[in-house]
Amino acid sequence: MKKSVFLVFLISIMLVCAGCSKTKVLTCTKTEDETGATLKETEKIKFNGSKVEDYEATIDVVIDEKYKSYKSTFVSYIEKGYKEYDEIKGVTLTTKETDDGVKITLKADVQKMSDTNLKKLDLEKKASYDKTKDARKKAGFTCK
Repeated sequence: MKKSVFLVFLISIMLVCAGCSKTKVLTCTKTEDETGATLKETEKIKFNGSKVEDYEATIDVVIDEKYKSYKSTFVSYIEKGYKEYDEIKGVTLTTKETDDGVKITLKADVQKMSDTNLKKLDLEKKASYDKTKDARKKAGFTCK
């Protein structure tokens, strides 16, 4: 009798936990070489079923040694270029100098953003994991 109760309890826990696995994170990376710098971009998109919850993009810019004295100028240039994102509700943008260059991080609470602003990030509030992955691959990313 105790074994039967334990078995039913164990199966119940497994069924409850099986429903908890709706959350997935799509991680995509891309590296681009520019004159004087290498850009390493990583995007993480968190899905809950077909609902996109969070988005985070990190761009590590590794600057060639001969241009490292211009890091602060580069940071200012980036901040001006990304200023529109920093003013969007639900978006946080940070830029900082690193030993190798500059790191840019953009975090977005997708559910707080308007559809118009989501299009700037090539996102939607409701999206298929697989279609989003395919779109990122077409944009040159490697995804897992």
